[in-house]
Amino acid sequence: MSRQLEIKAYSVQPEEIEQALLQLPGITGAAVIAGMVHGEARLVAFYAAVSCQSCLTLKGWLRKKLPEYMVPYKLIQVSAIPFTANGMADEAALYMLWEKNDGLATCARKRASILEVAIAELWKEELGVTGISAGDSFFDMGGNSLLLHRISARMKTEFGIQPDFSDFLNQTFSQFLHNCTAKILETV
Repeated sequence: MSRQLEIKAYSVQPEEIEQALLQLPGITGAAVIAGMVHGEARLVAFYAAVSCQSCLTLKGWLRKKLPEYMVPYKLIQVSAIPFTANGMADEAALYMLWEKNDGLATCARKRASILEVAIAELWKEELGVTGISAGDSFFDMGGNSLLLHRISARMKTEFGIQPDFSDFLNQTFSQFLHNCTAKILETV
């Protein structure tokens, strides 16, 4: 029996997204739920992998295999997909993971610097999201040109650096942080 999720007036079968993810080398498990973002249902995919996978790479792969409305809003790497006693993905556990996901520890990382935490907080505030993972990208999280300019202006005021438009394009949050850190080091 297949289940369906209603996302932006589309009926989506999560199994199709899960199967597309499982076709990637190194992905050992996948599960998809509908997470609520600003009162709107969005696809959230959880995946288990043998090593840390870039969410941007995974989204690029999914865009080649699936229609845009089926590409998850958020991809979260977990050590293993939780299952119920009957062998189905444990949706209750996945929703708890979604609610607890603070983003900065999706893949094993060193402790985030004060700047990383401050920039993450700024992004969360401006984008209206509860968490940002290292592999998220600005536009996939709902960013637009107005928010780009607001974040850029706030970063100039608060941190003394102004990211370029290119810093937001086709880059993960981790890459964005790397670029910003490099700009700060240039000014020292």
